[in-house]
Amino acid sequence: MMVPSNLQRLRLAHNVTRLSMAKSLGITPQAYGNYENGRRQPNLTVLCKLADQFNVTLDELVGRTLQTRTSPSKGHFLHTGQLNENDVSKVSDFIDTLHRQSHYVDQNAVSS
Repeated sequence: MMVPSNLQRLRLAHNVTRLSMAKSLGITPQAYGNYENGRRQPNLTVLCKLADQFNVTLDELVGRTLQTRTSPSKGHFLHTGQLNENDVSKVSDFIDTLHRQSHYVDQNAVSS
């Protein structure tokens, strides 16, 4: 899991100190520091609070967002773990285009 690096990245992006994060979570600054340093893993309750605090999903918080995506029509998994976010977006757009074209061809075949 990428929780420690994501916590630090999100905290800095939101311009929040470790002390204020600890206070908002109701934990000690040392406990929060342990999460960011990877010495301890937050429990599910704390993870949910962190996701809410940073306005991200739990998947995003733990680094699962780019691991797999589901094809909307077939339910197949597309493994994207080795791709960067830009490439994943291009692949996703390409799949969406194929689905739209397929739908367009299907409708034209029916109306002919």
